[in-house]
Amino acid sequence: MKKPTMITAGVFVALIAIFFAVRGSDSAKEKTIDFQIPKMASLDKIEIVKGDKKTVLAKEAGGWHIKEPIDFPLAVNVEKDLEVLFNKAIPMDQDMGKADPARFEINDASAVVTLYDGGKKVTSFKMGKEISVQPTLVKRTYIQPEGATGVMRARAGLSSKLDMELEKMRRKKLVDFKKEEVTALELEYDGQKVRLEATDKDGALTWKSAQPPGEKLDDAAIGRLAGAIGTLRIDNFVDGVSAADAGLDKPLVKTTVIRKSGDPVVLMIGAAVPPKEGEKVDESSLERYIKLGGSDWIYSVKSYTANNLLKRLADLRNKDMLKFESAKVTKLTVTRPGEGAEITSVAVQPDKTWKVTSPKEAKADKSLVDAALRMMGAMKAERVPNISAADAGLAPEVAIKVDVDMGAESKTIYVGKTVAADKKARYVRVGADGPIFELAGYQVEKIVQMTGEKLAPPPPPKGAPGSKPGGAPGSMPAGLPGGLPPGMIPPGSLPPGMIPPGAVPPK
Repeated sequence: MKKPTMITAGVFVALIAIFFAVRGSDSAKEKTIDFQIPKMASLDKIEIVKGDKKTVLAKEAGGWHIKEPIDFPLAVNVEKDLEVLFNKAIPMDQDMGKADPARFEINDASAVVTLYDGGKKVTSFKMGKEISVQPTLVKRTYIQPEGATGVMRARAGLSSKLDMELEKMRRKKLVDFKKEEVTALELEYDGQKVRLEATDKDGALTWKSAQPPGEKLDDAAIGRLAGAIGTLRIDNFVDGVSAADAGLDKPLVKTTVIRKSGDPVVLMIGAAVPPKEGEKVDESSLERYIKLGGSDWIYSVKSYTANNLLKRLADLRNKDMLKFESAKVTKLTVTRPGEGAEITSVAVQPDKTWKVTSPKEAKADKSLVDAALRMMGAMKAERVPNISAADAGLAPEVAIKVDVDMGAESKTIYVGKTVAADKKARYVRVGADGPIFELAGYQVEKIVQMTGEKLAPPPPPKGAPGSKPGGAPGSMPAGLPGGLPPGMIPPGSLPPGMIPPGAVPPK
């Protein structure tokens, strides 16, 4: 064997020997540490004291709760961490001997943890620095047991699980049920009371309106509301704001969820959270205050969460407005009584194109007509509000009237005023006495495009389709012989400075 190889092998053997020697030494050292945090079969109380602040966690029926400084459910992730942390004994892997505790961040300001099992005090210790051991990144925490002067290293991450801000300990998911468990919803707003009742048909819920009776409902929309409440997770805890200031003494909507079992869940939705000073935020993106019945705590949720929760009967009615096969339509007539009784009529042609027949004959933009027909043939509203025809601009005169002729059948769509809360949406109804809906702006635009010059097909692109032989295309600018643009060289010519083949350069 070559000498370098022998040296390398010797070094490798020496390293192995050192490894097992150290490991054996550590193992022996571990065996000499009598203290450990024992396994707790029925851990039911944890006290964490840090300076003048005291936090008490207690296990009750239904899970862990914060008992001091407030009474509040413990966050689910924190609860799971505690169960995992203390379901087995936590041994020590190092005794730091006479080392100064301050080196390990153990001093009078350290958090003191006391654990109770079955109501009896089991152990107490100060928590210091938590570290990650390379290369495995396992957690270790330096602690000082009660009555001891030295420091030991516990084989667990204790500080990160126990010494945390109260805000992070509080549970944010406050409601947990499946929408299939709901038997009824009660809504209170603007002095009105609404009760919707569910019937389970082969696992699917269908809804009827018990108060007021006879309403046509949107089963999917009601299911989404029940699901949104059943999975509600708040975004922020609100302290220092009264129920009156949060608009919760007179909530915008109070929704009560009645389930097959368990107490009813009552949700109140209040005012928008005002933006911070100097912050420019669109009102529709502001958070909202909410509150649960039976509790004085006030929370806030993001705007998209609030929008999913803030529902009135107008949002839960059936929104199907009109349904027909666009292929059956033979003629559309659009009238704008408010603008000089302007009338636009389009009729389908034998080749399936569309032609404007009034006020004067012209070819119609097939894509616009087809898009409008597809929308109207499956027209679905945003909301079904409680509003009179006069207030909606649908009586005595409307803004736009659309007559859809399908030969043996016809439908008439009436378009009224814009919706105050959404300047692009409009009030719309099908038939002179039909229910009034709120139609989204992009749908309204498809109807508006059926009037006037917007209906004309787009003009062909400018420029001649071709050019004379040897000349430039018609779309090219003129100005030089041959119709070439500036900078282009006529055929057979050379750019300035180039010498033809065989020519003698000038001296």
